[in-house]
Amino acid sequence: MSFQTEPAELSKTRSMTMNAMVYDDYGDEGVLHVASVAIPQRDNDELLIEVHASSVNPIDYRLRSGEMKGILPGGFPRVPGYDVAGVVVECDADAPLQTGDRVMAFLDSVPA
Repeated sequence: MSFQTEPAELSKTRSMTMNAMVYDDYGDEGVLHVASVAIPQRDNDELLIEVHASSVNPIDYRLRSGEMKGILPGGFPRVPGYDVAGVVVECDADAPLQTGDRVMAFLDSVPA
């Protein structure tokens, strides 16, 4: 079953940046701040999702505190949160989902 909704007007203009909660160093909640970051570019077989909601889990605290810095790829700034809900704004023509579909996802990769 596919549920569709109209992506927000901002998606249609394709701004090159978005606001995100980020951290630039390991630490407690005081390292979190809002910043303007580049909108990710999707590869073939990927979706671009306009996130309407996300969650923060215990693993996000452990990552932010630096407990796993030895095994975590990439650098800073980092955007916490892997669970998201939103709307597909871009996908391949033959993808099983379409632009406008509402989705929930667990993001299984970390941008480098």
